[in-house]
Amino acid sequence: MRHARTKRTRGRSRAFACVLCVAIGAEFITNARAVSLFSTGRSSASDDRGASKDLSALRDALREASEASRALTRAMDAASTIVGRLERAGGTATETNTCASADGGCAASERTTSDASNSVSARASYGGDGLDLEDLVRRETEARVRSALAGAAISSSNAKLGESLRRRWGTKVTTRVSVARALPFRRGKGNDRATEYYAVGDELGDVTVRSAETGATACETKTASASEVRSLVSYMSRLNTTVLIAGHDDGTVSFVDVVRTSSESGIDSDEHKLRCALVTSITIGRATTRYKEKFRAMNGLRKEEAVSGSVEKIEENVAVETLGMYRILGKRYVAAADANGRVAVFAPLNKDYAHVHGVFNTGSRVFAFMPYNKGVVALTQRGVTIANINTFTSKLLACDGLNHVQIALGSFDLRSSKRLTGVTTDGRVLSAFISLDGARTGCAFRVGGEQSETLLTATSIALVRGYAIVATKNGLEILNTTNTRVATRVFRTGSDVLLAAEGVEARSTEASAPVVASDGDHQIVVAHPDDGVIVMYDNSMYVAPPPTLFGENPWFQPLAMMITIGIAIWSYNSKRSETHSRDDIRRVTEDGLRKLGYGEDMSRARARVTGQSLPGFEEWTPARLRREIEAAKLNGDI
Repeated sequence: MRHARTKRTRGRSRAFACVLCVAIGAEFITNARAVSLFSTGRSSASDDRGASKDLSALRDALREASEASRALTRAMDAASTIVGRLERAGGTATETNTCASADGGCAASERTTSDASNSVSARASYGGDGLDLEDLVRRETEARVRSALAGAAISSSNAKLGESLRRRWGTKVTTRVSVARALPFRRGKGNDRATEYYAVGDELGDVTVRSAETGATACETKTASASEVRSLVSYMSRLNTTVLIAGHDDGTVSFVDVVRTSSESGIDSDEHKLRCALVTSITIGRATTRYKEKFRAMNGLRKEEAVSGSVEKIEENVAVETLGMYRILGKRYVAAADANGRVAVFAPLNKDYAHVHGVFNTGSRVFAFMPYNKGVVALTQRGVTIANINTFTSKLLACDGLNHVQIALGSFDLRSSKRLTGVTTDGRVLSAFISLDGARTGCAFRVGGEQSETLLTATSIALVRGYAIVATKNGLEILNTTNTRVATRVFRTGSDVLLAAEGVEARSTEASAPVVASDGDHQIVVAHPDDGVIVMYDNSMYVAPPPTLFGENPWFQPLAMMITIGIAIWSYNSKRSETHSRDDIRRVTEDGLRKLGYGEDMSRARARVTGQSLPGFEEWTPARLRREIEAAKLNGDI
């Protein structure tokens, strides 16, 4: 009996010691994580962001530490439950039977269960062949601690994600989405106008238009190519018609009509239906050939004669990576650039959307087209290429700071067309300012000092009011672009967190990066290609106003007003004193001339005519004063 109790107590002690070791280890990991986060926050704050960022990093570290501590508490409770369950299943149990006799004596009989049979039953219950009770407790407790900590991390990311991006809807798709784009259809009036539809392209070359309100499919169509859609752009040709242009992986450019019809009379009715139809298509190689023929016909050249310029070489099946839309001198143009830097410009004529207006070569990959009302502007690794829309003579504008920068991707802000936000190939944030009007034209690139490993896999970028959303293989990076030369990182969230919020488990850790798109204002579309999920968010992050004229300090504004009023009073008094000084000089001059006898001719003439003599002198005009001074100089009086 004593041996059974000792064995049972020893088994319980070992189990609880194992649980305690795991708990202490988890607590140590939690504290180390908090200290590392705090150290990282301090180092980054002291170098770049200052004391405010240091406090922010400390708050984040303490918050994550408290969440991990609560998760550890839950894990400890679960571990205690597991220990009790294991003891009931495989511990040593002693049963005592007590019986009372007639003579007042008591006989007790003890029955000890078999340790071997209980161990077998415990291993059978928990799948621990070859493991004793302590190993089972340790394995189960470690699994519970890891799951609890992971749940705390997901809940923390979900909380920050919910505070920043408000989810509107989510939908599942069967095809792999490759690109998304907002259509120019709008709903609402005034400041409440919002995008009504989004278009997404997939790996099969199809284009689907979805409602921005519910995510339901509005219309879908097949394009002229079965290759992956690499880029999308759109413009509104009529009040109820949008032309959607898709660039494919094989160099095809497809033009699709998206027509909005109403079931009721009037364009302002609430119920609309969309109809999508492919109109025409063309490849970049075919567009180059047409432009060469057009060039020869305009210049009277024979077919055998070569065309000057860099568009002579034709290479087919080159992906169309970048599309841009321009409105120059009242006409609409569409620019399509392939991976080799060749740009084809189309000028739609009625339904001939693929009418080739011209082709030029930038000599390098085009990352983005800059909105401009005087020509086609393409951003490349060599600089900014500006093409005249009439003569198609292009010039290259060198940029300061571009020689040491390798651009990975970039996008121009629709609210400030001169500013570019992007990412470099070494994982740093990039900003560029381009000025093409005025006496001084040029561009300058600025690169952030902080290097991020997650930005090394950046694939797409979308801009909203005050922020930039960068899609990487690890998830999303949120960058702040307000009141800063180079965008700063706000927070990051993983793809697994985004999918967990939708109730979807990520299929693979090596999944491709999400696809992001926006309307330039507050709507954000995030598509997960490998998991078949599309989610729309509303940007609820605070957008700081631009700096005021007198600074952000509220005490500085009344001080500046007092300084301004003082300067105004001083300026008024100085001008008034200057006027008085001029009047005094004139008065002294007039008195001196009168003493010499000048200025009495007009008075004597009036007295002879009217017979009345007026005392004193007349008021002198500036012209008369000059004449009297000249007369005095001629007479030698002055």
